[in-house]
Amino acid sequence: MEIVVSVIVPVYNVEKYLARCVESLINQTMKKIQIILVNDGSSDSSGELCRQFAEKDSRIQVINKKNEGQGLARNSGLLYVLGKYVTFVDADDYIDTDTFEVLCNTMENSGADLCCYSYVKHDTEGGIVYEAKVEEKLYENNAVITSFLPHYFGDDPLIDDLRGVSACMSMFRTEIIKKHEIRFQSERKVFSEDTLFCLDYCKYINRAVTVSCPFYHYCLKADSFTKGYQEKRLELTIDFCNTLSQYARDYKIELLVTERINMVLWVTLMDCVKQEVLRSRDIGNRKTYQMIKELCNHPYVKEVIRKMNIEGLHMKQKFFWVAIRQHWILLVMFLGTLRVRQGI
Repeated sequence: MEIVVSVIVPVYNVEKYLARCVESLINQTMKKIQIILVNDGSSDSSGELCRQFAEKDSRIQVINKKNEGQGLARNSGLLYVLGKYVTFVDADDYIDTDTFEVLCNTMENSGADLCCYSYVKHDTEGGIVYEAKVEEKLYENNAVITSFLPHYFGDDPLIDDLRGVSACMSMFRTEIIKKHEIRFQSERKVFSEDTLFCLDYCKYINRAVTVSCPFYHYCLKADSFTKGYQEKRLELTIDFCNTLSQYARDYKIELLVTERINMVLWVTLMDCVKQEVLRSRDIGNRKTYQMIKELCNHPYVKEVIRKMNIEGLHMKQKFFWVAIRQHWILLVMFLGTLRVRQGI
């Protein structure tokens, strides 16, 4: 059977969610698909579940490998792609059953090299907490660089179109990936490997198209944030911002994306404060105060805070910004505590 779409699913210790994800793929209205499950050294029953799924559906291919992280797992899957188009779904998420049919028709009708679409974010109870705004639009030639590409450099507080859209909410042409050997970096070494993959891919495209339908369902887990503590999260983000600045120079769009890159740092800074507050019960308030003080005192942070345009921030974030700029660490801790309590 001719394969039209290949979908790569990195799998690592997701036994609770894997069936929901795979069922959303095997039930696609587009039947000419290849489902590549990359078992990334799971220690639970995920690997066995992958084997069972493959036994029941010949379109499913299982790759077993040692654990190296999501980015490298996706690269392993790319070696086996047979479809004209390729996309990615995380194993703890799922998509609507008409996703591939709509995306393929959109790409065929528009001649686009890349198709991005909307998503909804679900809380641990399945309720919708956020829906990305994506306008239906075709970007051609220079407009790809000046109008579409900037969203990969971070959020614009005044423009909410395409926020958070990543490799998982996108469909790519396989021939472009193979011809130019585009690959993901390891998320253990870089911040947001999705973004860098997309920025590398966009070097070789002439058209991008966006679809407003929220086909992708991004599902939060109860421990997704508390288990995500990274001691060097801020440093990784600063390195990432510098990398984004280099991409901006390469694309010659520095003036268009400087504020967006600043927002990348800002969002991470708020998350870092929140994570330190969450750790306070283990390390104590005095240590938490010191850690947050070091975050706010970082030269890169101070420079970004000084230059930031806060016009588009909501009032709570403006309070946060003022507290950090004025170096009111106790207030920063308090605001971080409120964010933890409110789940934001």
